[in-house]
Amino acid sequence: KPMTYTLAVVDEGLLSLTGFKTPDLHKEFFRREALGVRTWDLYDQVIVSSFNPFALRRLRRLDPRIETGLLYSTDLPIYLRRAWLLPWVKPRALHPEHVMVDAGTMAWAQRGGYDVNVWTVNEEADMQRLLDLGVNSIITDVPDRLRRLIQAGSYTLDSR
Repeated sequence: KPMTYTLAVVDEGLLSLTGFKTPDLHKEFFRREALGVRTWDLYDQVIVSSFNPFALRRLRRLDPRIETGLLYSTDLPIYLRRAWLLPWVKPRALHPEHVMVDAGTMAWAQRGGYDVNVWTVNEEADMQRLLDLGVNSIITDVPDRLRRLIQAGSYTLDSR
């Protein structure tokens, strides 16, 4: 059957005249995320991770019981890659790109009470180095490789 489609484009000025409130997409997104965690009682199974510290703070304000992790990498602006907003965001975990993690990073994170969960570690030598440093979690595309290393050594990663 033939169908007819209508595409309507509305100017925000017109919306203001009619009193229609433009929804805040970010606020609605985080409300839904928080609702899903709360509805299914996933607090001990979920860490919401983002490169955007403002997004994490907004989520924490909606539900402070939701654990968060700040993602950062070498290609971000200095204030993000050095995690300058940590005291303001207050995440439970740091999620640095794995090449950024060394003994100094681990000591600093431990002093601050942060877990360190690294991403995306696929090379065995990198996995071994990070296991030796004591990271809490390793995100990888090759879990069988990581499992072999863990079983061969005396390593334990965070079970959360």
